[in-house]
Amino acid sequence: FFVQWLQLSRRMQWLLVPNTAAAIGRLIKKGFLNEDDGQTLLQSYDYLRRLETFYRLNETEAVVKGTDITAVAARSMGHEGAEELIARLKDIRNKVLISISRN
Repeated sequence: FFVQWLQLSRRMQWLLVPNTAAAIGRLIKKGFLNEDDGQTLLQSYDYLRRLETFYRLNETEAVVKGTDITAVAARSMGHEGAEELIARLKDIRNKVLISISRN
């Protein structure tokens, strides 16, 4: 959401592209993000999009009572279990917050 916020609030025409990853690349190229923060945002964006896609593809399972969809999601993302997935999400959140607070 950080990139979309920049696109909407700052009126930077050069940042208005239909692809968030491309917008992050432009922020790096123009010097608005340093390389490390840019890579953090790119990797986080990719991970969260893959997780979002999993949940969209399994939407009916996610709303069925008693389904452990989080454990299935964790395995599909390459984690041992739900706890590892949740820990990864917390780590991503913290890294993204640190990256955007510097910019």
